[in-house]
Amino acid sequence: MMAETRALEDVRDLPARALEAAVAVARAHGVRSTDPEILASRSNVIVHLRPAPVVARVAGATAILRPDVREWLGREVAVAGFLAGRGVGVVPPSEEIPPGPHEHGGLILSFWRFIAPDPGRQPSVAEGAEALQILHRALRDFPGELPYLTSPLVEVPRLLDRIESQGDWAASDLALLRDAHERLAPILRSPARPAQALHGDAHLRNLTATAGGLLWNDFEDTCSGPVHWDFACFCWPLSEGREAALAAYGAGAPSLDELAPWLEARELQGTVWLAAMSPLFPDRRSRAGEMLARWRNRDWHLG
Repeated sequence: MMAETRALEDVRDLPARALEAAVAVARAHGVRSTDPEILASRSNVIVHLRPAPVVARVAGATAILRPDVREWLGREVAVAGFLAGRGVGVVPPSEEIPPGPHEHGGLILSFWRFIAPDPGRQPSVAEGAEALQILHRALRDFPGELPYLTSPLVEVPRLLDRIESQGDWAASDLALLRDAHERLAPILRSPARPAQALHGDAHLRNLTATAGGLLWNDFEDTCSGPVHWDFACFCWPLSEGREAALAAYGAGAPSLDELAPWLEARELQGTVWLAAMSPLFPDRRSRAGEMLARWRNRDWHLG
């Protein structure tokens, strides 16, 4: 209970601590920010180190739920740096400051080039699917080592243990989620397609329209696995347009039937993540409860 109380305190004072850490590490590398701005503060705190064209990404609640968060951020920098070097549309790691990850005041952070989004444009499903195809083609050549399907296979059971220890959710609901993981894990571990480097969280909110084109960002969940996982991340939020997305991707896209268990695994991962987050961000409890009810009622709408 004491550790959990401290975690809640960490979340409340995180934006101020994150801003201080971002400015301090930047200054230590010769970049002075006279007007820093917090662009977002949720799972991570995003700080624009104005006037420098540098953004700091400071691990927030993710650092509480992921004790090895430095490894996750390190993989993110490695994969995004590789893709930027290949000319693929991604937000690149900073060239003004070593991208990291760095540690300051107990916080883990990385640095990225600031690229202004185009607020008047949102990528379409077809544009996103085409961008995903380009991304996958480049990622086949990634030379580094990446763990296999970290979020759905490793993190889900670990977070279920955390949720159970907190006692905030009904044991019967958690049993449903554990049963689903045990049923889906063998499918994910023995896919029909070969594994390759993946984005790991490839949905349209992580594809930003800019004056220079569409840019993928937020590679924190990057891992290896079949492309089915990225497709599940991309297609699960779509209330319609899944078939159009697969068609726009072109050759190599799985069928909707092939994708079905992967969509279910994505729903499971999202449900568990929200439930684990809810003690830190109480406004997420309602959404977590809705997703748990979908499992209880077997109402997944996988199409």
